[in-house]
Amino acid sequence: GSGAMFSISTNGSGAYSLGGINSAGSGYQVGDTINISGANLGGLAGVNDLTLTVTSLNPATYTVTQSSTTGLGSGAIFSISSDNSGNYTVTNITTFGENYALNDQVTIAGSNIGGADTQNDAFLTLTSVGATTFSNVTQASTSGNGSGAIFTISIDGSGNYSVSSVNSGGSGYEPDDTIALSGASLGGTSPAHDLTITVNNIVTTSGAILHIDNISISRANEPQTIIEGIDISTKNAATEAATVIADAKKQIKFRNSYLASKELALLDSLKNISTQTTSSDLLITDLSLQESVRELKKLDVMNALMGDLQKAKYLLNSGLLKLI
Repeated sequence: GSGAMFSISTNGSGAYSLGGINSAGSGYQVGDTINISGANLGGLAGVNDLTLTVTSLNPATYTVTQSSTTGLGSGAIFSISSDNSGNYTVTNITTFGENYALNDQVTIAGSNIGGADTQNDAFLTLTSVGATTFSNVTQASTSGNGSGAIFTISIDGSGNYSVSSVNSGGSGYEPDDTIALSGASLGGTSPAHDLTITVNNIVTTSGAILHIDNISISRANEPQTIIEGIDISTKNAATEAATVIADAKKQIKFRNSYLASKELALLDSLKNISTQTTSSDLLITDLSLQESVRELKKLDVMNALMGDLQKAKYLLNSGLLKLI
């Protein structure tokens, strides 16, 4: 301590008494001894010195900031008082600062609260913190392929996280995807304070999201056709796509039935041709004439078959079916 000023009186026989404390000074603690030179008391230094012992202190209040912390918080300003026994009390937090977390320990240097550094330091442990909000928090990683989501995250006085809002839904996310937010973006450290969000559902208020996983369509005598995943971002486009796909399924069913009926018709035609050929062979005995008849019949059959095949090919490769 320093700066204390006293009124000292003597009775003429060398006995001193404390008349009053003109200035309390600062930095004194209970148990401190203060030596006043005898030269200042009308005597000799060393021979007539007076020693005072601090037995109590008047409460003092200090407005201070931290000298260090175990966390990442900064900017808090505390009002701290000390009683006549040297005990410290936080009477007010005039500025809360930012990025403090539950159980952080804040150190106040002893020299800022009327004592000496280290010996009289005050240690404050944060048992609760006010709600804190972090805006524009983006993902550090995700289990899926989504990107672009932006969140507003709130942390209550117990350190519990909650998603206040989704500022941007991003794109490419699927149900059950996990999104990791770095603790460094939430006032803590990574990975100790990381937050993991699970996508339970995909909901939109102004549109719709339609995602179709790979679709495989196989056709007889045709290579397999695969439609890769389709992402549609607007409600109108999603409705149109659903209508197109439903219509395509109907067209495929219709064409399958049509082709099946054509196959049966062709088989019947071939059967009839075979029967007619056999009957003609019985009626015609001239071998060259029989061969000519056979060639003519084959040509008719081929023309008929080609006509049907061309129609079938046109159906397979036309418009919507080809697109799918």
